[in-house]
Amino acid sequence: MQTTLSDQSLRQMAKDTIEHLPAIGEIASRTETSVKHFIIHNKDHSIFEQLGFKFFGPFDGHNIPLMLNAFENIKHVAGPVVVQIVTRKGNGWYAAESNATKWHGPGAYDYKTSEIKKNAGNPPTYIQIFARTLTMIAEKDSSIVGITAAIADGTGLEMMRQRFPKRYFDVGIAEQHAVIFAGGMAATGIIPVVAIYSTFMQRAIDQIFHDICAQNLHVVFALDRAGIVGEDRHTQHGVFDIAFMCMLPNMKIMVPKNEEELQRMLYTAIYMDGPVAVRYPRGKALGIQLSPEPQMLEIGKAELLSPTSIEEAEHADCTLLAYGAMVTQAAIAAKELAQEGIKVAVVNYSSN
Repeated sequence: MQTTLSDQSLRQMAKDTIEHLPAIGEIASRTETSVKHFIIHNKDHSIFEQLGFKFFGPFDGHNIPLMLNAFENIKHVAGPVVVQIVTRKGNGWYAAESNATKWHGPGAYDYKTSEIKKNAGNPPTYIQIFARTLTMIAEKDSSIVGITAAIADGTGLEMMRQRFPKRYFDVGIAEQHAVIFAGGMAATGIIPVVAIYSTFMQRAIDQIFHDICAQNLHVVFALDRAGIVGEDRHTQHGVFDIAFMCMLPNMKIMVPKNEEELQRMLYTAIYMDGPVAVRYPRGKALGIQLSPEPQMLEIGKAELLSPTSIEEAEHADCTLLAYGAMVTQAAIAAKELAQEGIKVAVVNYSSN
């Protein structure tokens, strides 16, 4: 039998809770007033109380003295507690307050001019290459849609939103929903491209397996910020996607060695069957000249980069197998070893 809390029981809960708070002067008085007002007049919190939580707030999260005193009081309350705190992103810095998305993680900037110090000029970033390529393909194919989980700018889907607003979907910070949403679209013949940071895709492993891979639905996962991410810090490192994607049935994974290969891999991923993930790093690409039109890749075929023939490669002293960003590093290592008289073959198996 479902029960609801009456106003009388809410008031009693407020009274019983507040009586346990030690008096600490004016701050305590304001805290008591805020708690009493919220518990008695706001019904949104009732679900927490029905689950056995005591609910306090909302509090001004930018009022440090108030927050210190509020937590000092609340820690004396018995049982589980939920505290609601209201903050403003970028509080205290006018530039960040006016554009929270741009200033979410700006890196170095000039405090006086609010100018973000970015490396100017070419080459473009991998994100920009992804955005341009997806939009270019979508120009010719109306079945393609873009899905993001609240990071349109960071993933490059902002370009898709501007060009095709009705084919762009932002589900908020809900990666699991983004994946299931894409699965539903794929089941109807739509080609969804789900662009999410590699590290955040971990939140939706269960949905990727049950709702996409187990049904072999054609969903393209664009895993941005794969690998080590530098300025984005350790919470953003995309170092686990290969491990958890490889264990999923029907999943194909592509890792481009440069921007030209990214363009080709995205095009190939869109027009192949089943679930596929394309993972690429944060930061600038290598400055490779792009083809005017993306072309298909042969899936499962490795690429011999050096030497130029299989016959020569068979007589190499050793072979370096690499994928993604490490292909360039392998080529550099091969040249250095050649100077020491060691013959090295370099193989790119990014599309394997």
